[in-house]
Amino acid sequence: MEQKSDTENDSGNRHAYCGHTPSASDAEHSRIASGKAVKANQLDTNPAARVENLDRTDKHRRRAFTLPELKKLLAVAGEEWPTMILVGIYTGLRLGDIASLTWANVDLETE
Repeated sequence: MEQKSDTENDSGNRHAYCGHTPSASDAEHSRIASGKAVKANQLDTNPAARVENLDRTDKHRRRAFTLPELKKLLAVAGEEWPTMILVGIYTGLRLGDIASLTWANVDLETE
């Protein structure tokens, strides 16, 4: 049986995410991964199916940086960070997503 890469789906197409949102809980990720293992006959049953999501009562409110906060952040950022920080500010991408960008991800043609 041919091994697929982590970013390849059953059709052989490459994709950035595994088909679920980045906000999915760890329990949900475990259920999805175990479910795929059951379908691939690597597990008999899905042990994560009985795991419940935790109640999240400590939801954090997010807000954009103010201009003075952004200036302070850029002033103390090392020389590798300002471009990544500004791309994040302008696009809403997370730093991890920005760090993994390649030129193949950039479309300068579409407006």
